[in-house]
Amino acid sequence: MKIPFSFIRGLDLIIAPTKVGSTLQTLKLATLQWPQEGASIPFQVDDGVNLLPYVQEGFEVRSVLDGRVPAADLSFQVDMTISIDVF
Repeated sequence: MKIPFSFIRGLDLIIAPTKVGSTLQTLKLATLQWPQEGASIPFQVDDGVNLLPYVQEGFEVRSVLDGRVPAADLSFQVDMTISIDVF
C-alpha cells in the first residue's frame, strides 16, 4: 500500500522550554521535506542545537505541519524515537 502523505509539503520538529520565565528560545530541531517515499522517513536534523539547557529546565517537542489535509477521512500513527547523546 502506498503511504498517503501526498498532502504534506513539510514537517518541522520544534523544541520549546516549559519552565516559566525561561530565557531559552523556541528552536527548530529537525525538518522533513516532501515528497518522500516509504514508511520510514529520516529528518534533516540541526545538530548545532545544544539540548542540555532544555533537558535541565524541561522542554516539549511539537510538530508543525505544512500541508493541506484532504477532505476524505485520514488517520495515521507516527512512531518517533528521539535520542540525545550525552557528552
